[in-house]
Amino acid sequence: MELKFLGRGAMLYPEEGNTSCYMEDENNFFLIDCGTPIADKLILQGKLREDKNYYVFITHTHCDHIGSLATLIAYLTYKCNYNKLNIVYDDNVEFLDDIKLYLKAVHSAPTNYNIIKTKELPRNKFFKKVEFIKTFHTSSLKSCGLIFDTEDGKVLYTSDIKNEEPVIEFINNNPDFSRIYIDTSISENPAHLDIETVNRIIPEELHNRVYCMHINDKRIIKKIKKYGFHVVKIEKK
Repeated sequence: MELKFLGRGAMLYPEEGNTSCYMEDENNFFLIDCGTPIADKLILQGKLREDKNYYVFITHTHCDHIGSLATLIAYLTYKCNYNKLNIVYDDNVEFLDDIKLYLKAVHSAPTNYNIIKTKELPRNKFFKKVEFIKTFHTSSLKSCGLIFDTEDGKVLYTSDIKNEEPVIEFINNNPDFSRIYIDTSISENPAHLDIETVNRIIPEELHNRVYCMHINDKRIIKKIKKYGFHVVKIEKK
């Protein structure tokens, strides 16, 4: 399962855009996070239509991950024949009330979107099952990553993460994993994993299955490649 990225940058590094990605087939569009510029990108790329089902996984409520969620809902509602966005969650998403509060604050009517559990997702060609996992990003909010169960093996999407344990546990429990998409900062950071930590916790023989994202400095790209990791690529229309 390969994710297509609309942006791969940190909040304060706009050169790379807010980190967000998607999977798309004829009937379904699965989006991970919807930061400040993401809805506009989807609109300009012609991705939003009335004849598709739209699903979004929100990993936490920082603005570079939720900032244009209301715009996405409004566009589907009023420009796509009252199509409804499906906001996906499970019991590990302890910030669902915060998502609802954000949408209420920006006057996004509950009648214009659905909130569904992961078990309600349709069958699709990308994954058989998906679950949210609790992570630590900052002490001021709750956050999650995602694990997708695919035909090629499991895929971990960390989103913004500081603690090492979920990554180490994922590797130990799934030695035949397909991919890891991992938050990677250029230097030690109180809210993000840094490249040296990523290099330390992931065995060298697995580096070619790891894709770095949430870039916060272009100088990190050379180091990511030096260690044998990949850098996610931003999709062009």
